[in-house]
Amino acid sequence: MASLRILAGEYKGALLLTPPGIRPTESRVRKALFDILGPRIEGSRVLELYAGSGALGLEALSRGAASVDFVESQSSCIQFIRKNLQKVLGEKALGCARIHPHSAEIVLPKLGNRGEQFDLILMDPPYRKGWAKKSLQQIGACAILRNLGVAAVQHAWAEVVPESEGNLVKTRDYRYGDTGITCYATQGSLSGDI
Repeated sequence: MASLRILAGEYKGALLLTPPGIRPTESRVRKALFDILGPRIEGSRVLELYAGSGALGLEALSRGAASVDFVESQSSCIQFIRKNLQKVLGEKALGCARIHPHSAEIVLPKLGNRGEQFDLILMDPPYRKGWAKKSLQQIGACAILRNLGVAAVQHAWAEVVPESEGNLVKTRDYRYGDTGITCYATQGSLSGDI
């Protein structure tokens, strides 16, 4: 069982457990992602897709996000998200975290149908399976990213991600070795700073 730590914020240094068989986001890539997002995190509503251990969402909460919705379909991973939330946040987790124990494919339309919207959508899907593109298609179709919000996708650098999907438009690519982070915004809120 691998372990990793929260990098900054209120819970800096807290140890997170990761279930066997998943590829957690490397610390340097997590740091880069949150450096990119910067002040957008404070007070934001965050959606983490393909949550795994919940490390991205917990990092966002540590850095001042108002709430995080974790989407994960594997029951073993869901148990680790619950353990990590309890370990790091304790009872505070009840007011700022929701776990959706289903695939992104099922959860995204439900969130859209309820009119829910997020400031930040973070995803680190399994590489080279086309899941990033499918999720971006659904995010664009469901209109769950708020104006001035950012959807950030981690992917293998060699993997092609779309220029646009629905109302989402690619704003910038970042490269960290073999890993890429691509950011998207809604068409009406394109911003040159991310």
